[in-house]
Amino acid sequence: MTFKRILLALFFSFPNNILFPSIVSSRIEELKRKNLDFRLTLERMKTLEEENRRLRRALGIKERRPDLIYARVLGFYPSGFRKVAFIDLGKRDGIIKGTLAIDSQGYLLGKISQSFNEYSELILLDDPYFSLPVLIENKTAGLLKGTLWGSLKILYVEGDKNISIGDKVWLKYADLPIVVGRVQRVRETKNDFFLDIEVKPKSNVYSVREVFLLK
Repeated sequence: MTFKRILLALFFSFPNNILFPSIVSSRIEELKRKNLDFRLTLERMKTLEEENRRLRRALGIKERRPDLIYARVLGFYPSGFRKVAFIDLGKRDGIIKGTLAIDSQGYLLGKISQSFNEYSELILLDDPYFSLPVLIENKTAGLLKGTLWGSLKILYVEGDKNISIGDKVWLKYADLPIVVGRVQRVRETKNDFFLDIEVKPKSNVYSVREVFLLK
């Protein structure tokens, strides 16, 4: 066998699974890109799935209460002090100041504080300027109030009303009972006739992307 034939035989019998460093590096980069594309696809699928769940909940409450007005959240006020959301409906859609807003599960979110032609400001429960009369179970009424620290309080409830942790805080709008949350803490104050009551809201106000306004 000639030297040329020996070289050709060695070349064609060279194992196919042996790769040069440059080829290995290229394969690794390709795998990294495919892995990134796969993760991005999974995230998009998760986002679409969550969007579908939200829309199904929205359709469900709209079917049960066709008189509710559906609105989308455009964003939130960029301040740690104020707790305000902006929605995509305004005066031209019949939205007026004081209109109450609930989430897709029927929990109170807040109320309209200002209405402009094409959008409105929705003041959220924990905003320091938010206030609304509410009931504690069927025991008594009080004034629900946001605070500077982002907590919810109920004011003007006397100490003899037998308020307990876990009591339901709610209100009634027309024939619709709206749950706000549960009593989280109750304390007596030495220099006041009224209890110090803190409420844990049911709605996660900063995760909502759509709201329902009560006519």
